[in-house]
Amino acid sequence: TMVAKRWNYSFQLTNRSKDETYKNTELSLWQFNTKLKYLLSNSINFQAFYYYVDKEQGLNGGVDYDSLSRSSDDPNADLYDPIAAPFFAPNQKLDVLQHNVGLRTLAKPFDNSQLDLSIFYRYGLDELRDIRDSIDYKSNNKSKSYGAALNYSYTYDFLTLQLFGNYQKSDLDYNSTYDSTSYKDEFYNLGGLVTLHTSDKRLKLSMFYKDGYREVTDYSY
Repeated sequence: TMVAKRWNYSFQLTNRSKDETYKNTELSLWQFNTKLKYLLSNSINFQAFYYYVDKEQGLNGGVDYDSLSRSSDDPNADLYDPIAAPFFAPNQKLDVLQHNVGLRTLAKPFDNSQLDLSIFYRYGLDELRDIRDSIDYKSNNKSKSYGAALNYSYTYDFLTLQLFGNYQKSDLDYNSTYDSTSYKDEFYNLGGLVTLHTSDKRLKLSMFYKDGYREVTDYSY
């Protein structure tokens, strides 16, 4: 049907895993990517997308060669022994979680014009865990961001106008066993480009303008 032809859906699900060869080197990575498109007309279409990441990884920090040289008669040989070789962080784990959501519009509002407008939301959480000398170390790095991006162009005879801009606001929180930090990062950029050209486009004259603003607020104290 005509309605069905206006919709297009796609997705991809992948999993990568690795068993530990050396101690604490295992990896599990899940990724899910999906996109939905809707063709409203020949000049306007909408897109929605979602991207998901879930990763669990062992981070052993590499072989502690100084410790190995003190405990082994042949450290160069034991360096490649997954059982005998000591590591800097045998218990360190990293978990990563990400959510990315967005909407996008591609359109031709007028003849000889193009509009690209998108909004998005991103969430990320990195969790690091480690146990050293009976001390349980933890750190969480969490971020939330949302924003929008605009790109518009219009051509009339010998004149081309381009407008572009983006806005983003992020909240970032870091917490660990020893300290914590929280701050907000907000910025925008807005610009325009006007181009005059001859009919054969061999000669062009351009004028450019850009404005921006950024504010970082620290809530740690």
